[in-house]
Amino acid sequence: MNDNSSTQYEPYQGTAETDNFNNLKYFLSRCVYHWPLFLIGVLITTGFAYFNVRSQKPSYEVAAKLLVNDGKSSGESSALEKLNVTEASKGIDNEIEILRSRPLVLEAIKNLNLWINYEEKGKYYQKDVYATTPVIFKYLSRGQFTGQQVFDVVILADNHFALLKSNGETINASFNNTFSNSFGSWKLEKTKNTEQYIGKQIRITLQNPDATSGSYQGRIKVAATSGGSNLLNVSFSDEVPERGKVFLDALFKNYVLKTKENKNFATANALKFLNTRLDTISRELNEAERKIGSYKSSNKFTDISAKGGTYLGNVQSNDAKLAELNIQLDQLSGVENYVNSSRNDDNVPVTAGVNDGSLSGLVGQLSTTIQQRNKLLATTPESNPIFDPINKQIKSIKGAIKETIRGVRSSLEITKNQLQSNNAKFESSFQQVPAQEKEFVNMTRQKSLKEDQFLYLSQQRETIALNYASTLSDVQIVDEPHDAGLTPSKAPLILSTAFLLGLLLPAGFVYGRNAIKNHIIDKREIESSTNTPVVSEINYEEGNSLQSITSRNGNIFGEQIRELRTKLLHLHQKNSTSRVTLFTSSTSGEGKSFITSSLGLAIAASGRKSVILELDLRKPKISKNYNLDPDHLGISDYLSGKVTDIQQIIQPSSIRPELFIIGAGSIPDNPSELLENYRMQELIDELKKQFNDILLDTPPIHLVTDAMIIANMGDVTLYIVRQGYTSKEELEFIKRIKKEKRLPNLNIVFNGVQNQKYGNSYHYDNSYYAKDTKKTSVKTVFKNFLSRF
Repeated sequence: MNDNSSTQYEPYQGTAETDNFNNLKYFLSRCVYHWPLFLIGVLITTGFAYFNVRSQKPSYEVAAKLLVNDGKSSGESSALEKLNVTEASKGIDNEIEILRSRPLVLEAIKNLNLWINYEEKGKYYQKDVYATTPVIFKYLSRGQFTGQQVFDVVILADNHFALLKSNGETINASFNNTFSNSFGSWKLEKTKNTEQYIGKQIRITLQNPDATSGSYQGRIKVAATSGGSNLLNVSFSDEVPERGKVFLDALFKNYVLKTKENKNFATANALKFLNTRLDTISRELNEAERKIGSYKSSNKFTDISAKGGTYLGNVQSNDAKLAELNIQLDQLSGVENYVNSSRNDDNVPVTAGVNDGSLSGLVGQLSTTIQQRNKLLATTPESNPIFDPINKQIKSIKGAIKETIRGVRSSLEITKNQLQSNNAKFESSFQQVPAQEKEFVNMTRQKSLKEDQFLYLSQQRETIALNYASTLSDVQIVDEPHDAGLTPSKAPLILSTAFLLGLLLPAGFVYGRNAIKNHIIDKREIESSTNTPVVSEINYEEGNSLQSITSRNGNIFGEQIRELRTKLLHLHQKNSTSRVTLFTSSTSGEGKSFITSSLGLAIAASGRKSVILELDLRKPKISKNYNLDPDHLGISDYLSGKVTDIQQIIQPSSIRPELFIIGAGSIPDNPSELLENYRMQELIDELKKQFNDILLDTPPIHLVTDAMIIANMGDVTLYIVRQGYTSKEELEFIKRIKKEKRLPNLNIVFNGVQNQKYGNSYHYDNSYYAKDTKKTSVKTVFKNFLSRF
């Protein structure tokens, strides 16, 4: 036996970058091999996508433009702003939400009966015929309407139609006939297009208006133009552009009316407040004038002295400011009492004279929100969940108003204390005036204060009254609703996504299946994991046989075996005699015995006298490969002592005169014990005298210990690993026996390599060797095709 210092092939040592690249390359090659999976995947996903695209209804975009007054100062609203009783500042974002709000959309749907759909059966979908419908559904009295109601009619003649019931029954009727069922009493009226639909079937769908409003809201798009402009771009998508235009027209009409209603509501509240205050002040002014006349008459008083006039001038100015503060404080108390109560009526107190924009805005928001809630109450029970967000919003606004009132009141109280201090100073300087004059001055002071208040409020009432009578709207339609054409089709996106999905799903399947199988695919993972070189790769070819070695028609398998023969010479340090090569593998089925048989034949073909020992005593295969008698005397018979002459167990191969076979013999009960017999070493020694090469076909080393027993008799070990068959868990075992030096000069042969299927190793071109092209059977072609799945 030679030592382990023979020629070694260096194992692959790759970097992380190259390993990642190789892994990707091998994965892509596997994907190419399994191309039928990808073809089927793409056909299925794109097929579904194509059907989905063809089933989608066309969508047209209807566009328009609105100019919205954002509620900032103007001559028409200045009086309201002075009293702080205008609506909250509109803001473009708020106006967008109001325009898209459910109440406005629902009102438009109900007014136009857009909750009723008319459709004609098409090739891929139900075609909406809103613009050319032959019939009109008319409700006479509405019954219990829940969910969706669908029924079909067939136009029989200009005045007759057939009603198709769900149970298959047909009812012939005339237009304007009345029908009654669970959802009410109704009739169908014909249109100018009825004659065009004679013989055709029309589907009528009645939907819940509330559900329909949600669909319509989702298709409304509103956006402000750039640069902070008040110009809104409004668009609506619909299958029928005519319906889209009439819907936007109705929506704009409702929006304008809503804007005017809110504006008039605020104005009416202001007028109501002003009229009440003027009535009160008028009575107080008349009383003050009566007292002055009576006092002058009874006391024969003529005029106020210079000192009294000075005092009166100072105190009147201060009193005016103090009176204004008192009005504001009274209004704060009124608003505070309202928000602290559980009231949610439309009589929200105005903040007249309270010079605070945030409070005015909050009160305006509260008023608008309460109006919306009260309108819903007219058609919807208060227990409906739709009130939950509105109630939460009202509660939140009231909380914000309370906080704001506390801050405003604190500021007003400070100012009031200062004004009262000023009056005290004026009063002290007025002590020197005679008592009679002093009383008269005070009376004149009260009368002048009432006159100023009456004049101011009268002017404001006139201005606001003119505003109330005005018909001008804060909304202007700049561009009427018009057909802007088909919305961009999503077909390219859907089809491309489906195509990618058709590739990704099979790729994931290929990757997942490979991960689950956990088989060795790449020779580089063998070398890097075991630090053991792969000296040869043997391709898998359908119909590989021993005749491929001796055939004159060259082939890849024969050339690879001859290449292994050459490398074996270097592994034995070019030793020409008495070479002992041991063959083993991890498990059965890896092609160990076939490689041994093929290499033995190739060595014999080079003129070297060779012998193959069938040492897999449990499952011998060498004799079968050479069509030899399995019952012939063999190794077990020699080791057990039944045979003493070696020549009795040696058989010629019948293929090459230089090749001989020693079969396993009779299958023993104790193969491991027989191999440990001293006669095994004697057999090897004797064979070295007669043969140039001795090939030992041993059992799988991870299953039984036989190969370990005779390992010391070999010079070189060829460990067979089969691609796509040997488990990756075996790599750790090979690494361990390599490290522990249990096998001499360990090298690996990578067997069963399928370049197309696994995408690794070298690609050999058989055309250089092949002289005749064999016809591939239909069975082989079918088998190869199925393997690609």
